[in-house]
Parts: sequence; structure tokens; C-alpha cells
Amino acid sequence: MKPKFLDKRNCHALLPIGHGLSMLQRLEECLCQINDKPGEFHGMLDKLVEHNKTSSNKKHGSERLLNIPMDIAQGLFLVEKEINTQARDRPYPGPAQLHTVLEYGNGTVWKTLVPLQYLLKGWGDANAGHQCYIHSVSKNVPRMGTVQQFVSRQFSDNDSFYYVGLTSRN
Repeated sequence: MKPKFLDKRNCHALLPIGHGLSMLQRLEECLCQINDKPGEFHGMLDKLVEHNKTSSNKKHGSERLLNIPMDIAQGLFLVEKEINTQARDRPYPGPAQLHTVLEYGNGTVWKTLVPLQYLLKGWGDANAGHQCYIHSVSKNVPRMGTVQQFVSRQFSDNDSFYYVGLTSRN
């Protein structure tokens, strides 16, 4: 399947490997559904790709990001070989973001967060230039819980490790 929205080269450069799961296909399907569904985000992916193309002359990537209050979360459950992809609008402004969460089955979770526009066609080559990234790796993460428990866990930083980097892929 040829993707309508995703730039596969940038996805491979910026996202974790899918461990044999079809994460990019599922993400593309999600983007198509968001774009085609009537409502607030109807046609939004078409607009983002077009904006990527027309803003490529801007020097800083942050100047190119549009305010789209939407998050897409993609959970990869590696032991079960399952993928769960969800899109949600959010009550605060900022660029659309993709949260990728890999659960390894032993209570270890690896999460990445990437602005969605970086992964779409028209952005440019993610391997040219520099990228800033944040990873979090957490141990002993419960599968189920309330939002309050999740927030409390995030603020306590128990069993969580973060690293921030700046890399050049040239």
C-alpha cells in the first residue's frame, strides 16, 4: 500500500522499529480516517501535507508547525503482537503529536513523542539536519489504572528514566 500521508523515510528515521508489527500501516489508516471523517479535523491531513510543502523555505522547523490540538497514541504490545491506535483532540494548543508506546511484557515501557508533521509528506528529509528527541523508559508500569494514578506516577518519576538528545543523521 502506497501511503497517502506518511513519508516512510522520515518514519523509519524518527520512529522506533515495529518489531514485526504493521505500525506504519495502522498509523496511515488512522490518518485516512481522521482526514475523511466529518467534523473538526476533516481534511486536516491534506492541509498539513500542503502546509509542509509550502513552508519548506522556513529556516526553523518550529516555525513550520501548525497549531492542531490533536494527539495520536499508538501502543505496540510486543508479547501479544497487538497494536492499538487512537486519536484524541486535546484541550490545549500545540502541534499534533504522535505518542508511540512499546510495551515489552515484563513491565518495561518505552515511549517516544514526535510532532506528527515531521512524519508527513512534504516535511523534507529528516536525515538532513538535526533532530531533538526525548525518550522515556519506565519499569513496573501497570496496564490499567485511573487517570489520577497515571498522573501521580508521572510526577513521582519512580522507575522512570528519561534521556534527551540532539542528533545529526548526516
